Amino acid sequence: MGSRVHASTAVTPFHAKDPSSMASVWPHGPTQGFTLGVSSTNAQAAQGGHIPLSPHFFALSGVAMSICAMWAMLLRLSSRLVPSHPPCLAVPHWSIIATMEQPRRVILLKEPAEEGEDPYAAKLRSFGYEPIFVPVLRFEFLRPPGLPAAVQSFAYTTMVITSFRSGDSLEWALERLSVNRVEYLATFPVFGVGPKTCDALRRLGFQRVYGDDTGAAVDLGPKVIEFCKQAPSPRVLLRGDKALDTLPQLFNEASLPFDGVVTYNTIEGASDEALEQLRAIPSLGARDWVGLFSPSGVRTLAALRDNVPGFPQVRKVSIGKTTSAAIEKELAEVAEAVAEKPTSDKFAEAILQHDLAHP
Repeated sequence: MGSRVHASTAVTPFHAKDPSSMASVWPHGPTQGFTLGVSSTNAQAAQGGHIPLSPHFFALSGVAMSICAMWAMLLRLSSRLVPSHPPCLAVPHWSIIATMEQPRRVILLKEPAEEGEDPYAAKLRSFGYEPIFVPVLRFEFLRPPGLPAAVQSFAYTTMVITSFRSGDSLEWALERLSVNRVEYLATFPVFGVGPKTCDALRRLGFQRVYGDDTGAAVDLGPKVIEFCKQAPSPRVLLRGDKALDTLPQLFNEASLPFDGVVTYNTIEGASDEALEQLRAIPSLGARDWVGLFSPSGVRTLAALRDNVPGFPQVRKVSIGKTTSAAIEKELAEVAEAVAEKPTSDKFAEAILQHDLAHP
């Protein structure tokens, strides 16, 4: 599949839905300094008949007060639309949008979701950013001859998967199961690195899936080791050709045997099409972001960014610790934002928090 760019913009208006929300913009009240009324002397004179005032006067006074209050609100809104101390992330993103001449762009070096709206794009739009997808990596999915036997072998007590991309090969192997597939999927334990990989395993039918709360292999390793202490027989590890040796090292240190199976190859280096897509983005600079999701993506960025005007000044957001370490190694720089967990919500929130602190 060729690389392609998906871009969209979103505008989130400012709303004041109740008086308490208005207090954050007008802490002293939207009508402070505007009073309209009749003095006590005039009121007494009116009661004595010296100043004839009809009931319409008081009605008109109320209208005038309302008009003045609305005018004061508009004046203050134009001068103080963004509070000096933005609220927490529950109601934050209008402050970013209100100060932008145009939405800040986030270039995501990945493919968008195949089905439905991509969760990264949806979350970024909700914060007022413009997501742009530019896939710079290609993948070759393999059919290892020994994988079907490895998957169903009772010699293994556990399966560990480092990436959702192993799902393609795993699905192919499951179709060749000679044992009862329903029973196998219901009982066989599998571990995945992060929620995206675990979701891919559940879509294949596995029910005993662990690892949603991990963000990297270094977080998953201890959970697998603890699980396997009572059953030290080999486990099968499905991985890509460029996966780090984090899990094998942890398993070796714990004296837990494992068999590794490479299920896909990562082809690094942006295509000419991806390079042209990046060059076609106008006026790239320090207001924009590039989203990085793997060490391979970081290495590709290092090779191409000097060939794209403005790209070296773009801010970097990392999906997690492993990718952040690759940024320091390959670019000799530090990511401006790092997701607390490898999810679309935490990814977008990391960008927003940085922009709120460094507008």
